[in-house]
Amino acid sequence: VGACSSCCEQCGKVFAWETSLSSHRWIHVGENRFKCQECGKRFRLRGNLIFHQKTHTKAKTFLCSICGKRFSSRTNLITHQLVHIGERPYPCSQCDKSFWVKSHLRSHQESMHNGECSVKA
Repeated sequence: VGACSSCCEQCGKVFAWETSLSSHRWIHVGENRFKCQECGKRFRLRGNLIFHQKTHTKAKTFLCSICGKRFSSRTNLITHQLVHIGERPYPCSQCDKSFWVKSHLRSHQESMHNGECSVKA
């Protein structure tokens, strides 16, 4: 078998784009080359730094078309929109409560059910 031109030499992972392979290679070096000028935190990928910088600028570019509330990430907007449609995709296996966000379910289970997560009878 010939050498793969878009494969990582360290782990064998295959990439469609050479730029993706170049970015991936940094995980093996362990170097975080992108530094936030605001707080000094470092990131391996430029995109992660850009996403992080929104925490400093408070940029909220994602708009809820239903209520007009703004969010700094698409994920937070999507989670928020569950409120409008009434969906609570994370049910507690110990009681009849369900939650919009998985971390809220975990907090509920820790505080109400001593962290236990077993199947409801």
